[in-house]
Amino acid sequence: MTAESQSQSKEDADFRAAEAELAMAIGRVVIHFNNLERDLGELLAALLESKNSFVQTALVASMSFSQKVGLLAALYLEKFKDDSERCDACRSSIQKLRSLDEERNRYVHSCFGTKTFGSSEFLRTKPKTKGAKGLSVAREDVDIQAMKALKDRISSFSWLELTELYRGCIELRG
Repeated sequence: MTAESQSQSKEDADFRAAEAELAMAIGRVVIHFNNLERDLGELLAALLESKNSFVQTALVASMSFSQKVGLLAALYLEKFKDDSERCDACRSSIQKLRSLDEERNRYVHSCFGTKTFGSSEFLRTKPKTKGAKGLSVAREDVDIQAMKALKDRISSFSWLELTELYRGCIELRG
């Protein structure tokens, strides 16, 4: 094997390793976000207080994430309108949910490619149309650590904040 082919093999291996790391980071964000969305659906089911679990499941399953967040805000803030502390906590959670959704969408709905041919450094691109402003394309270097941090924020939000909101619903029924 020549020095040139050894160098090419190493570059190929580096690229495959970097690509695998990128795919795993995106996949973990998706998996943890899907778990968060499932947990949000369960919280909504508790707030809906329907005796028909099929209706609850069908309603929640037919909604986008942002619609679920909007319904959560409407139901929770109405149910606890006399408890300003719970309402403030809910408003804070709603803001965080919207932020997590926006960050996840930035990765999930983007295209990824290398910065240059043969590079193992990735670039994220996201084209958008802005009405009269026309087309714009967002470009940024891929930050794997930022994706891992997002996955951690999604996971901790699901366990900590949704559990606290859910606890309020259970206490109310109690």
